Order: sequence, then structure tokens, then C-alpha cells
Amino acid sequence: MEKLLSNYDKMVINSEREDTAKKMLDKDLDIQTIIEVTGLPEAKIKTLAKKPTKEAA
Repeated sequence: MEKLLSNYDKMVINSEREDTAKKMLDKDLDIQTIIEVTGLPEAKIKTLAKKPTKEAA
């Protein structure tokens, strides 16, 4: 059970980081700053940048 909870926690944290990155992309912040703040890899941020955001929809 502890391992399952740990995996769930990781999923939630990753989702929050992605949401933060999306908001930062909406504000036109540079990718390097987003990497430093969220800890997400550059490839993931570039993938998120290609997806439409709530503001763009």
C-alpha cells in the first residue's frame, strides 16, 4: 500500500509541475526559467508548449 501511495503522490506532484509549466508558458516565460522552477525536463516543456492551453482555447 505504501508503494502505491508513493506512486500516486508522484503522479500528483508531476501533474502540479505540468500545470505550473503551462501557466508559465501562457505568460511567455522562457523555457530555461520554467526548467529551473518546475524541475521538468526541456523535452516535456516543449511538448506542453505545443498543446493548446486554457487561455488559448
